[in-house]
Parts: sequence; C-alpha cells; structure tokens
Amino acid sequence: LFHWEPTAAVKVIDTFGDGSVSYGNGRSNDIAVVAEDPKANLPNQFTICASLKSKKGPNILSFFAILDNQGSPLLSLLLFNFERSTRQRMILSGTMEDAGAVTEIDIVPMHRYWVHACLAFDATTGHAVVVSNGKAIIDTTMNPSKLVGTSLANNLFFGNFFFGAWHTGRGSVANLNVYSRLLSEEVMMDKTSGAGCGVSDGDYLSWSDIQLR
Repeated sequence: LFHWEPTAAVKVIDTFGDGSVSYGNGRSNDIAVVAEDPKANLPNQFTICASLKSKKGPNILSFFAILDNQGSPLLSLLLFNFERSTRQRMILSGTMEDAGAVTEIDIVPMHRYWVHACLAFDATTGHAVVVSNGKAIIDTTMNPSKLVGTSLANNLFFGNFFFGAWHTGRGSVANLNVYSRLLSEEVMMDKTSGAGCGVSDGDYLSWSDIQLR
C-alpha cells in the first residue's frame, strides 16, 4: 500500500471532526469553499487530483464537488465503505439526472491512510477517467455540456456530498490541484502513487494558492 503523509507545507482541510475548521457558507458549518477562480471558468478539458482521509472507518467522503450557480451538483467524486464491507466504492457523480459511475476497489483502512484520486474530464464529450492510488478504476461517458464555462469560485467545495440531500463527511481533504488539460493515465498514476503525489502544481488552480472561505 502506497503511504503518504502531508508535509508541513501542505495545508489540510479538516471537516466535521476533532479539530475541524469551520468555513461556513450557508450550506453547512464544516465545508470549505473556493473563494476565487484566477482563470474565471474551467476549460473544456481538465483534470482534478485530490487526497482524502477518514476520521473513522465506516464513512462517506467527498474528494470535491462542483456546483452550478444555483447550488445544484454538476460533478463530484466520492469514496465510501461500511462496517461489514470488504470493498470500497468510488462514485463519480454528475448532475441529478446523470448518475455517473460506481466501481469497487480494494479496501484500505480509511481512518489510517490517505486515498488519492485524479479525474480527467472532457466536458464537451462527457468522457471521464478516474485513477486512484495508482490504478485506473473508472472509464465512462457522462452528460457532456453542463460544466463548460463554469467558474470554480463559490462552486468548488469540500466536506459535503449529495445523495438526494446534502450530507457532511467526517474527514480531511488535502492537495487538490486542477489542471487545464487531460492528464494521461501514466501521469495520474504518478500523482496518486508516485513521486508526483503531494506536489502542488495545478496550472489552473494549485492547492498552495487556493483561497478558501
């Protein structure tokens, strides 16, 4: 199992747990929201990489969620497992009308290890590829047009997930980077299980530069 711990230079968002930091934007007290988008809107092709860790074993966590300006979910990546499960599930979710994809992956102790994932998404075709901890686990096609031109300011957030209603996950999120291109599977493998893991180098939005509220 690839093991990674954030360095002192990597900030961590701690949601809904001991020592949590509350940002609060009206949806919940334990979420963090991106306050500024230096590029104003996402390109048609982009990649998002992030790391998360659970506060306790059975849990549902969100790597990230992107909303439209009315607060409806457009794209999110979730990970969950339950007490008696021997597998974790990774969920790539689109709009409320587009369920996205669900896959099962090898389970790890979520309260002891960080889980890393990258999503490469083409908003014009809806093609999505997800790599987690060095393995390609999702290759699917979703509804294509909703994210074209979307700004991340006030729309990209951490800590909540949507299953018919908004819920708060108990865990930590770190090292989210947004790239203005589709990263190859090989690069995403490196960023989730190799020397590239933990590097804040997003050319669209870098974790070291993200402003939160």
